[in-house]
Amino acid sequence: LINQFFRKIKNFEAVNTESNLSNFINLLNMEIEAGGMGDILFDLEKSVESVKVMTIHGAKGLEFKYVFVPNLVDKRFPTIERKDPIQIPEPLIKEIIPEGDIHLQEERRLFYVAITRAKRGIFFSWAEDYGGQRKKKPSRFLVELNIAKTHLTPLNIQSSKISSASQKQNIVILPPYFSYTQFAAFKNCPLQYKFAHILNIPRAGSASLSFGKTIHNTLFQFLNLVAEMEKLNQNSLFGKSRTEKTYKPDLKKLLEIYEKEWIDMWYETKEQKEEFKKKGEKMLKRFFDDFFNEQPKIKFINNRPALEIEFYLKIDDDTIKGQIDRIDDLGNGKIEIIDYKTGKEGDKDQLFIYQLAAKEVLGLETEKLSYYLLEEGKKVSIKPLENIESFKDKLKDYIRQVKNSNFEATPGHHCKYCDFKDICEYRKLN
Repeated sequence: LINQFFRKIKNFEAVNTESNLSNFINLLNMEIEAGGMGDILFDLEKSVESVKVMTIHGAKGLEFKYVFVPNLVDKRFPTIERKDPIQIPEPLIKEIIPEGDIHLQEERRLFYVAITRAKRGIFFSWAEDYGGQRKKKPSRFLVELNIAKTHLTPLNIQSSKISSASQKQNIVILPPYFSYTQFAAFKNCPLQYKFAHILNIPRAGSASLSFGKTIHNTLFQFLNLVAEMEKLNQNSLFGKSRTEKTYKPDLKKLLEIYEKEWIDMWYETKEQKEEFKKKGEKMLKRFFDDFFNEQPKIKFINNRPALEIEFYLKIDDDTIKGQIDRIDDLGNGKIEIIDYKTGKEGDKDQLFIYQLAAKEVLGLETEKLSYYLLEEGKKVSIKPLENIESFKDKLKDYIRQVKNSNFEATPGHHCKYCDFKDICEYRKLN
């Protein structure tokens, strides 16, 4: 607020007059008394979740991942043409007047602008009741696209040509790839999978989600620095021993990164946030001690540290997407795959997917699979799969189940922890 105050003074023409300075001071005092903290600085690109609300005219030249066009009802979009109060006589108009319904043509061009702003998906919505006595009909633009008919009940639907036959078949468009997270959701409850990965219903953020992202980001940044400095030191030592390294990032640096990467969102209270922050510091201090006592060697892939390695694994005609937190080089062409957990130990299938991806995508042989349980400060390791083909058959079966599913709910004790319990009619909370 003070910075904004001085910016105003800097840009003011007659700042040297006592009356103007007095006015600024009075304004500042009033804003402080009213609880004002200045303008909200908002970066659309850096925000975790954000919605840009604008007119279609204002969206010209811009692009977004997803675009929502509401109010698609007759007489709203396209709007009713409103004649000018004073019409210009045609003999006085020198320009060539376009033929046809000029207003409708302009509205159609505006609709085209709206639907071409989307990179991934465009959503249309309309309703029968916007107030008033008469029910609304879908926009003629939706009728022209075969998305709606004038007698259809309003609904929200992703833009695509949908016939009455396809509506009866209840066609479901699956995600472009699968993942371990999807398999886990489907196993837990097929309807939960549908909500999360087919309908893509937004989920509310949580403290544990924010905290987990913070810890993963911190470890990535710190270990990336460690690996790069390790490589730099080795190249400059000309054969000296490991104990003679010139530099290694210390605990202070780790905590500095933690402070910088802290995501200050979705905590219910200030006390809860402080509790999580202290827990994170404790985790990282323990991790730091364990890491430098063990002194693992992080593998380099394509001349970069193998941290948060994203992969796309082909299983017949389908694809499984994932991300490996860390790969260590054990020597003799063998690796260890490590997955960080801020909560409880994960499912073995997740690590087995990573092993399969390491072999078929990265060309690496796995000797050890490990979960690093950060809160407990311990590493839990399992043996790699010996029969890879058998596990691939298991993944194919997972995919087959999803493709053939009707996504019926399987209510149970897990409902109380479900992100969609407030909208699910089948939930069982007792």
